Amino acid sequence: MTPRIVCYLLAIALAGFGCKKGPAFHPELVNYSAPVAGVLPYFDGRQMDPAWPENSQKPQGYRRMDQTMLRSAQGRKASALDFVQGRISLVAFFYASCSGICPQLTANMKRLSAEIQDQSDLQFLSITIDPTQDDEAALLRFRARHKIAQSNWLFLTGGSPEIARLAREQFAGEIEAKSGRDGLMAFAHTENIYLIDREGYLRGIYRARGTGEFPRIQQELLQLRKAR
Repeated sequence: MTPRIVCYLLAIALAGFGCKKGPAFHPELVNYSAPVAGVLPYFDGRQMDPAWPENSQKPQGYRRMDQTMLRSAQGRKASALDFVQGRISLVAFFYASCSGICPQLTANMKRLSAEIQDQSDLQFLSITIDPTQDDEAALLRFRARHKIAQSNWLFLTGGSPEIARLAREQFAGEIEAKSGRDGLMAFAHTENIYLIDREGYLRGIYRARGTGEFPRIQQELLQLRKAR
């Protein structure tokens, strides 16, 4: 069979395929967003896909703080979105009785805070994933134990189902309760630090173990400030 005939038969096959209804693909598999130099992405989809919307578009459907009601250790009540609007935020999930990653995460956030000179528009948020145990008094004790005195670092609690939903739906963080030592409950949860912009949108995700991500966090914090 000559190459010309092979090409001809291939063309017919492709034409016939085009007449039929093709397989249905999930929208997340066909969406494409080109990175924009110097601009931080938003995050979309179940896989936390980074997305750069066109300049004329308003972000829609991207991961964002929502109306989940939270309470600070000092007793302030507001939605998660209200807590972050108007300021840049670095957010982490923890629980006060955790003896694993949580103390390390908190210590790393303290080190990061010490390295950031300009915090005029920045706040740190630590959201408990064990609100049934971590009431305002427990959060205040946690602050005192870790010697956190800065006013721009808030410790937040709220309803257990609501916080679990917030962590899963907006931060793709799986929270799983399991039996721990001495019959206590332990939680497996996300070990990331999240960068939230002034409108409550997720703009950066960083590993909380160690300090290797500190330079990237500070660089992307500057990028976010410049984009204002």
